[in-house]
Amino acid sequence: RLLQPDGALACVAIAGKWLENFKPGYLLPPGVGLVARAIAERRALWTADILDEPSVVLTPEFRRGLAGAGLHAVLAVPLQVKGEIIGVISTAHREIRTFSQAEIDLLQAFADQAALAMRNVQLFAREQTARAEAEAANRAKDQFLALLAHELRNPLAPIVTAAALLRRPDTSAAVVAQSAGIVERQARNLARLLDDLLDVSRITRGRIDLRLQTVSVADAVTSALEATRPLVDDRRQTVSIVLPAAPLHVQADPARLEQIIVNVLNNASRYTPPEGAISVVLSEERGEAVLRIRDTGVGMAEDVLPRIFELFVQGDQSLAHTSGGLGIGLTLVHRLVTLHHGRVQAHSDGPGRGSLFTIALPLSETSAGGAPVVAVPARGPAAAVLLIEDNADARQSLRTLLEREGHRVDEAADGASGLARAEATEPDIVLIDIGLPSMDGYEVARRIRARRGAAPILVAITGYGQADDRRRALEAGFDAHLTKPVFPDHLSQVLATLARDRGRSA
Repeated sequence: RLLQPDGALACVAIAGKWLENFKPGYLLPPGVGLVARAIAERRALWTADILDEPSVVLTPEFRRGLAGAGLHAVLAVPLQVKGEIIGVISTAHREIRTFSQAEIDLLQAFADQAALAMRNVQLFAREQTARAEAEAANRAKDQFLALLAHELRNPLAPIVTAAALLRRPDTSAAVVAQSAGIVERQARNLARLLDDLLDVSRITRGRIDLRLQTVSVADAVTSALEATRPLVDDRRQTVSIVLPAAPLHVQADPARLEQIIVNVLNNASRYTPPEGAISVVLSEERGEAVLRIRDTGVGMAEDVLPRIFELFVQGDQSLAHTSGGLGIGLTLVHRLVTLHHGRVQAHSDGPGRGSLFTIALPLSETSAGGAPVVAVPARGPAAAVLLIEDNADARQSLRTLLEREGHRVDEAADGASGLARAEATEPDIVLIDIGLPSMDGYEVARRIRARRGAAPILVAITGYGQADDRRRALEAGFDAHLTKPVFPDHLSQVLATLARDRGRSA
């Protein structure tokens, strides 16, 4: 018998024509039988008649089994390897008798060899399992890296093509506008991909903060549908929407709620053939806002369903590979819904029969009116801007953009020259990259604050986007922390908001 974690003993091998009541798999509860005493005392024990042994605990079922087999004398020896007991071996006889020391020594020698052999088998099995898990993890890593490379190349291809068109002197104004739109859309796709990767890491480590407020679920659905419209239109799919007449409000982070719905919609579109259909239905059920997103896509096999929300798990790849996906979107959905105290379920009747995702969130007890919306100007007045950025392309393109918006722009390529320009020009706004050579952006901000106090607006523009990076930026004196890529409309809005909050012209 092998010792189980809870102290029970599982029968793994048996020999003897009278022992049909104790077949392999039979489980002996903790503390029952002479075998339990042998383990507790860590030595060989025997009894001439186990049915008449007051020091041995027998359950009624075990006693009936022993009596039915006519068993009396029992010898039990623990199986030990380097002081660790892994089980016990015992012999039982149909007569009442004693055991000689030679018999005890013989069974002890057999037990020692059996224990060593069993431990070797266990170690080999563990090694095989560990190797299989490592190989599976390595395959998953390789597959993920291949998918990541694919996902990064996809938006880069149209960006390169659009850039080539923009360089041609004969490119028409319409093509210029179209190419610029392509570059912006694909840049946003890249940013969203990187954000998803970082979000998985943040949620796994419990480092994500929700900015909860009263949110209309219908508004979130509408915004999510707009965000996924390019993918749906490209695949010529139809989307039907059913929204309730009365508004449904939940306590949620608006950006995260939209992210949840976008990820499910993107998943539905990617796994649905061209000209397929997607339906979106929002309803109120038992105090919850319930959103059902159904598609006519490839569906899911029964073995995939229980793992569909695990990281990097994907279903039929024949369609997904043609339209992207890293296998992290649904993981984010599940974890974000859980953070909102909701639940998400996946269902499919099988391959080729579509999928249904159901998201349920508790309705808000707050009044449907919510807080008033404060209008933020999209663009503030012209300002004197100092741009400190070591990447020449980034510096030049951002300078050109700011100048087109009417700002007066000065620039520097490192921290030391940036400090000198800040001292000489006294700008209204300083945009600072964090990863500067010789002196990082945090130190630049601290020195500007030490010399000029709260006068200039300081904005960090950086590729470092973790929560600790934002904290360090604020501690260094920055007014805002923006993660690259920073889109022009967002930058303009941030600058206008900061200037308004300061009560001064930006």
